[in-house]
Amino acid sequence: MQKFKQDTHINPLNRQAVREEITKSITQGAANFDYAVTLTFPYKVHSREEVQERLKFFRDKYNASLNYKKNHLRSVKYDCKLSAPFAAFIEGDGIDKHFHIHLALHKPEDYSDERFAMLIALLWQEVTHRPDTHTKCKAIYSEGWAEYITKQFGTCNTSAYDELNNNIY
Repeated sequence: MQKFKQDTHINPLNRQAVREEITKSITQGAANFDYAVTLTFPYKVHSREEVQERLKFFRDKYNASLNYKKNHLRSVKYDCKLSAPFAAFIEGDGIDKHFHIHLALHKPEDYSDERFAMLIALLWQEVTHRPDTHTKCKAIYSEGWAEYITKQFGTCNTSAYDELNNNIY
């Protein structure tokens, strides 16, 4: 999947078209996203950069826990299937609205819903260094989740889409 440029000055009609393309990739792509996750920080986060850094740590721990290879250490051509499918959107501004992260993930076949939810919660606790984190995990049953997590992208700006931490194919 192509990378989407983060530009808050994109024409709103074009922004909506990009949002629709991302939503389509999440709902109809080969990655088979079937699980919705919301990660909430147990403390105030002041910058988007800090959110992206925590998200990168989460993504790397998530990939390692599912035995994916370290794609960033590759010496050959990039292969998106060497990393877990991962669609990340950052919501909030740290001022008026608390930062939080929405994810679309593919739950491995050999994981029960409970085991997968526990994995997500434990990884988020490791990343935030706090046991009082809040995670919400549930199976995706409709296209509504993809539309929900991309809502800020389509109306406000493109920075909601975290290009650095996504693996959509």
